[in-house]
Amino acid sequence: MSARTIPKQEACVDPRTLVEREAEMVAAMWPPAGHPRLVCQEPGWEGERTFGRVIQLHGWAIGATGTPDVEVELGPLRTRAAIGFLRPDVAEDFDERGAAESGWSVSLPLQSVPRGVHQLVVTAHDPSETSTSVTRYLRIDPDFAYRAWLERRQGVPVDERASSSTLPVWIGRGRL
Repeated sequence: MSARTIPKQEACVDPRTLVEREAEMVAAMWPPAGHPRLVCQEPGWEGERTFGRVIQLHGWAIGATGTPDVEVELGPLRTRAAIGFLRPDVAEDFDERGAAESGWSVSLPLQSVPRGVHQLVVTAHDPSETSTSVTRYLRIDPDFAYRAWLERRQGVPVDERASSSTLPVWIGRGRL
């Protein structure tokens, strides 16, 4: 498919409704007892776009029984995030052991990810072997077809940073 009409089912990156995405966010921040809290601040779920060959992810996770490991999965790519970054803002909101050092961050290369919509899953694994996950959906658009379609349909402006050396990635935009 080149610069063409994007079928309606392809128009949304995230197939979930706003209510479903908010429910996931709340469940991850306020999980059942014994499960880690998890927040993925970047990329957000509310509809963003970026250009680059690497996507930066960051957020925070508080373990129920210790510092959780954070893993990011995008298709066949699976990587562990660096953990232990200072998060005084989280410690201020959550009076829990480990909150002050609950930050995590990871860079994920996208060169080998094929065009299309992909599910990105971030999971916090507590030492007690419980886990909490959040999901983002990414649209990899190497030929700018989706961007061109959005410009025509919704008046989304062209990002001036886009060039042949970048890879357009659309994050989150879903149904209302």
